[in-house]
Parts: sequence; C-alpha cells; structure tokens
Amino acid sequence: MPRPVCWEASGLIRRRLRSPLSLTCNVTIELRDAASGRLLRRMRRHNLVTLVARNAIRDLLNGVSTPATITHFAVGTGATAPAATDAALQTEVFRDMVTKRTPDAGKLSLQYYLPSTAANGYSLTEAGLLTAASGGLLVARVTYQPIAKTASLQVIYNWDLLINAG
Repeated sequence: MPRPVCWEASGLIRRRLRSPLSLTCNVTIELRDAASGRLLRRMRRHNLVTLVARNAIRDLLNGVSTPATITHFAVGTGATAPAATDAALQTEVFRDMVTKRTPDAGKLSLQYYLPSTAANGYSLTEAGLLTAASGGLLVARVTYQPIAKTASLQVIYNWDLLINAG
C-alpha cells in the first residue's frame, strides 16, 4: 500500500514529504491605517515550520520532552527565504507576546497585533513564532513583501497552524 504524500509549502519552494501526519501554517498579514482602522493591504503567505519544531513534536509524541509553548511573535528585516534549519529570524528587530490564541479541531490560530508605536522606521520582511521572550525555539518563519512600518500603520498577523492527517 503506498504511503500518503503531503506537501509542505516554503515560500515558492515545494517539497514532497512522505508522511501520514503533517503540520502546515498559513499566514494572513493585514496592514491597517492606525487612525481609521481601514484595511490598506492584505497578504497571504505559506510559511515554513522549522525542523527543530518538527523534532520537538516528534519528541513530545515519543515521551522524551515536555511541550514547548508558542508564546512570542517576532518581526525582522531579513529577506533570505525560510529554511528548515532556521533557528532564528535572519534580522530580528522586535519581539512581543502573542496577542491571541484560539485552539480548534486540528488547528491552532495565533494572532499578533503590531501597534502603530512599535517597529517604526523598519522595512519589515519576515516574521516568526517563538517559544520565549528571548532565544527560544523558532517554530515557524515566513518572509513577505516589504512593509515600511511607520506610526500611521498597524499590522495584524493571523497565523493558522494546521495539523493534517493522511
């Protein structure tokens, strides 16, 4: 009997994985006018779940480790495409606690609200989910078209981690 084939998206690169269980993420980034809240732009991206995060899930299922909780969100200015071996953002400029967490059947949705007062003066091109206020495990990373962050802009990141079977 052939094994199911799953696809993992990593920016523009797709790799074929042979596994009945996969973890994928989808990211929606909304740029909003800070004064009116009006939606200015929406981007949808697929990100990469890092190898260290997949190994942590493996170890958890094997009973060898305690769970690592996603607690923080970071943005940066790095433009290198995400790689399975990433351990940090390429050029992190700001990190904060995740704003909202919503568990659902086979899915965890995370939201981060980057206010108009944070990360101003940077051209943001990457984001990541992490397990600590500094250092920690990089669970997932995404790159995207530059966002020129100013005080007149707030950015909302909606990150869906989907656990797919078969």
